[in-house]
Amino acid sequence: MARTTIVTAIVSHRIPYHETDNILTLITREQGKMSAIARGARKAVSRLSGICEHLNVSKIALVTGRSLGIVTQAEIVRAHTMLNEDLPRLAHGLYFAELTEQYMIEDAPHAELFDLLDTALSLLETNLQVDRIARWFELAAMSLSGYALNLSDCGACGRAVSLPINPDTIFRFSSRNGSVLCDRHDYADDDNDQSMLSGAALIWMRRLQQIDVDSVSDLSTITDPTDRAPSLARLALRRFIRYHADRDLRSIPFLDHVSRG
Repeated sequence: MARTTIVTAIVSHRIPYHETDNILTLITREQGKMSAIARGARKAVSRLSGICEHLNVSKIALVTGRSLGIVTQAEIVRAHTMLNEDLPRLAHGLYFAELTEQYMIEDAPHAELFDLLDTALSLLETNLQVDRIARWFELAAMSLSGYALNLSDCGACGRAVSLPINPDTIFRFSSRNGSVLCDRHDYADDDNDQSMLSGAALIWMRRLQQIDVDSVSDLSTITDPTDRAPSLARLALRRFIRYHADRDLRSIPFLDHVSRG
């Protein structure tokens, strides 16, 4: 039976349909991931055109009960228009949305994951370093999705990483175990699974991992490493995400292209 549902939603993907319609993939706070059609949204005078823009946060009324929901009314709550003026930050926003979509389930509310994405998109419109926002988001998103990284104990034997950590020490991180490895289990030739992390990268990631949405203002107090640590953290997290998603996210090539540019 058809019914009307009202959700707070972020558009993560949009496909043109017929002459004037859009099919939307919505990340919603109340219903998890949803697909919906916005009829006539590509008309020049459509009242639905704004809510079809990627990354806008909108309040949407849908008629559900079919394979596709039908958007009947919509109001933009937060329009992240500043991201359109900064291509690298826009690319990161699209990547954040796709990563969230990867772990959102249809008809399964996950308010914490929605709020994380909403917060990260707002952070991209501040002057915080993009790498810091991205690594924080990845760590938090994977944790909320049930794949929290263990950056304190060896995933093979449970041996604790000794403190204090020397920033120049080289560690190995296992995508399969989701953890750092002690020197007894870091097989440097296992490049299919293990990534290299410097002590500085490990320290930085552990500090980022301690910050949740409620304490996100603490991100501004973290000092970013000046050596190769951010790059090592990025590569380790990308390999970890690829391992669990079993694919490369479609937003990665665009993200890499604009980041190099």
